[in-house]
Amino acid sequence: MTGIKKSTRERAVKSGKNRGKGIIGPNAVTPRYVREHTPKTKSILDFGAGEDAYHTLFMRNMGFTRVTAYDFPENRIKGLHDPNALDYTYDVVMASNVLNVQETVKMLKATLEQLFGAMDPASGILYANYTGNPRYIKALTPGKLKKIIESYGYHVQRVGGDSGSPIWAIYFK
Repeated sequence: MTGIKKSTRERAVKSGKNRGKGIIGPNAVTPRYVREHTPKTKSILDFGAGEDAYHTLFMRNMGFTRVTAYDFPENRIKGLHDPNALDYTYDVVMASNVLNVQETVKMLKATLEQLFGAMDPASGILYANYTGNPRYIKALTPGKLKKIIESYGYHVQRVGGDSGSPIWAIYFK
């Protein structure tokens, strides 16, 4: 699978160098949920890991043996991020604070397609959070985003957070 090309502006928007730190640390909701509900031997993709891939390293230090960090080229550190990560599929794909920073619906759909393509087709699951206050697509409520995801043939189940800022488990129907 090849990466979906984004405009220079879209890449700058998504680049960790162009956004605030956000919630990074042991209490970040999506990575914490994944750690608490995923066996340590499962393959995990940390999609949008950020420049320092904090959650990838934290999980590896906790004994998760197959965690891969992926981000834009300008955020990658050689030996830490896998630039070919999207060529493979994973038992679990984690998208922590990824969906809420998409600038356009077109960019959101391209990102969703990358996330879905990284899921193991037989048993893969995507864990993603969505804030009730998205950075760019202000009119995109969690309910509307859920319908977009379901239009691809995926089931969306809230496993954490609340209806306004859910953590979702997303899997093929």
